[in-house]
Amino acid sequence: MQSFDLADLEKKFRNKPFSCVIQAHLEKTKTKYFSILITDTIQLLPEDVQGYSSNWISRWESRVHDSQIYRGDCDEVLKLVTKDGKSFLQKNGYQGKIDDKLLFYMFQLIVLSYAEKAATDKQIRKYFIPPKTLEDYKQYIGWVAVAFVILFLIFG
Repeated sequence: MQSFDLADLEKKFRNKPFSCVIQAHLEKTKTKYFSILITDTIQLLPEDVQGYSSNWISRWESRVHDSQIYRGDCDEVLKLVTKDGKSFLQKNGYQGKIDDKLLFYMFQLIVLSYAEKAATDKQIRKYFIPPKTLEDYKQYIGWVAVAFVILFLIFG
């Protein structure tokens, strides 16, 4: 069984704006499918975490209009979200193993939630980096998509 290492993902995200992750999802996904992707990602969480996944998403929705999130380095946003995810799980009494895979799924929930909001809220898209630089980052977004599929296939 292959393990998942957030540190590797952080390295790949280093010096890449978080908005590029959101923008890539917007380019590849129709708005109506974001809720399905969010639901599918919730199903990947341990059963006892699924019950408060909506609280987790709501917790981060308060920052959906924070331009610093979108303009910040994706590796730093990943660290911020996963650190908060670990704290959130502990505060909610989660007794299971908090590993990189679980924290990645929690990060993915926030990414998908922000992409869903950005799909219908033009104000959010004003925080994104200029489109001419997006080509430089698409290769990294592709890697995240591949990692997500591989994790799903390996861990169910």
